[in-house]
Amino acid sequence: MAPSPLKVDPDGLRSLAREVSDAAAGLKPGPAQAAAGPAWQPSAAAVGDVSAGIDHIDAECSKALTEFGTNLTKAATAYEATDAAGGAAVSRAMPGR
Repeated sequence: MAPSPLKVDPDGLRSLAREVSDAAAGLKPGPAQAAAGPAWQPSAAAVGDVSAGIDHIDAECSKALTEFGTNLTKAATAYEATDAAGGAAVSRAMPGR
C-alpha cells in the first residue's frame, strides 16, 4: 500500500496561528475583586477563590494557545525550508528535468 502524499498548507498554518494567537490575547483576567466581605459572610471568600481560579485557568490557557500559535508558525516555516531544500537537491541531482 502506497503512503498518501503529504499535503501541507503553510499559509493555512500561519492563518490558524494568527487565529489562535488572537484567541489567546482575548483571554483576560476578570475584574479585580472588591474588598472582602464581612467575616460572617463565607460566600465572599468563596467568590474570591473562584475568581482567582478562573484567572489562573485563563492565564494557563492563554500561555498554551500562544505557544501553539508559535509552533504552528515554526512548522510552516520549517516545512517551506525543507520543501525548498528538497526541491533544490532534486534539481541538482537531475538537471534539466
